[in-house]
Amino acid sequence: MARIGITGNENGSRSTRETFTVNITNQLVRDFGDCDINGRRPFIQGTFDYTPSGKATRTFDYSNGSCDLNATVTINGVSHPIILP
Repeated sequence: MARIGITGNENGSRSTRETFTVNITNQLVRDFGDCDINGRRPFIQGTFDYTPSGKATRTFDYSNGSCDLNATVTINGVSHPIILP
């Protein structure tokens, strides 16, 4: 199984000049082996925080290693399931 892990943090700005920070809190894992969803290789594990300037932090959670397009985003303690496009 070919899995790739990503760690780290970053900051930047959007074309609207809004700034943001991203901090990977648990290694993001992408499976380039067995996990193939119509030619896509989604992240299957890990979490990161995305904080746009002046707004609440969004915590994205790719779960526990399942090969799917499901994730959860939590804002101000409220979790929302999402399906990745």
